[in-house]
Amino acid sequence: MADDFERAHLEGSGKVFGRAKIPVPRYLLLAAVAGPVAAAGMLIGVAGWPVLTALGIAGGMGAIGFFGNLALMGVRTVVSEGGIDVSVGVRSALHLGLEEIADVEVIDIRARDVLLGRGQVRSGPRGKVYGYDLGVKRGVRIRTTGGRSLVLGAHDPEALADAIARALAHAGRSEVRVRVEAEPEPERAELEVDGARAERTEEREAER
Repeated sequence: MADDFERAHLEGSGKVFGRAKIPVPRYLLLAAVAGPVAAAGMLIGVAGWPVLTALGIAGGMGAIGFFGNLALMGVRTVVSEGGIDVSVGVRSALHLGLEEIADVEVIDIRARDVLLGRGQVRSGPRGKVYGYDLGVKRGVRIRTTGGRSLVLGAHDPEALADAIARALAHAGRSEVRVRVEAEPEPERAELEVDGARAERTEEREAER
């Protein structure tokens, strides 16, 4: 469901097929408030500052930290007839038309996928990754017709991929492949194969 910010700034274009939201972690908001309170205690108890002066400074620090987190963090994605729109905080970070999408798949986001950059938009071998810094370790990878690759982090990437698939079908682009189940990592896949082989060996020995 859209919140007030999304209704005002991220309404999409035409019919909306789905939304994904990665909110600001509560511990960051708590830190933005607890830090200035601790600073006020230090100024009053250690430095001997006047109480009102220390509280005024701490209040200003807290307000900057609190609203700064709200403004600069939090990633929202909306899928509509007009394409895919992503915002980071109050800033528009991405618009991708449905006609630009060549391939969609749900993936696990790995550490090597976010080697470059900082904050909520990072880069790696799979292109730009949106939302990783907010504790999201899975997402939807999109390859474009122009050869670009990008990843949309999401708490429920399957639902986001399904929304993209429905938008593509609505636009008459059902030929685009959308893989909803994440492919296993190579190491994980090898372990699964080895385990299956071991089970078959044990079954054959038991039959003898």
